[in-house]
Amino acid sequence: MQAFIQESKRIIKEAADHDKIAFFVEAGVSMNSGLPSWSE
Repeated sequence: MQAFIQESKRIIKEAADHDKIAFFVEAGVSMNSGLPSWSE
């Protein structure tokens, strides 16, 4: 498992270094940050 994590970190860093990465987050992230929901 440790090798998988290290390889994943390497791939993510390489993608970030070359501006080839995007993060997609869902609504739960903003609500957990204290932002209002759509109904508020």
